[in-house]
Amino acid sequence: MMTNPEETKRQAVETFRDHVRKETKAGLDIWWDGMRVDSDNLDYLAANQAAALDRLLEPHRKVAADLLSDGSPDMAAIYLNEAEAVTREHFALYLAEIKRHAESELDRLDPYGLHPLEPKG
Repeated sequence: MMTNPEETKRQAVETFRDHVRKETKAGLDIWWDGMRVDSDNLDYLAANQAAALDRLLEPHRKVAADLLSDGSPDMAAIYLNEAEAVTREHFALYLAEIKRHAESELDRLDPYGLHPLEPKG
């Protein structure tokens, strides 16, 4: 049975995409597990979101540049698109978790909403 070359290519690209997404997610999980154990780390992330995200994306940009220099522009684009999408998606989830934690801490410390830094009215 002969396989269609286009179908084979499509399957290879899909397999590569899945691999990039899984590896990126696994790396982010390890990073997040280390970050969330220290409130100073969480404060840094909340205060420096753009810089933190850029720092997380930098290794992926280097891998994509290497793929490009190796003569694989399609693979470089796929890699970068998938890695950036997963990173941005999970980074937003991490920031939401930080915000939820901060709000629950504020509620725990100030159950009546009398915190002087809260906006009035």
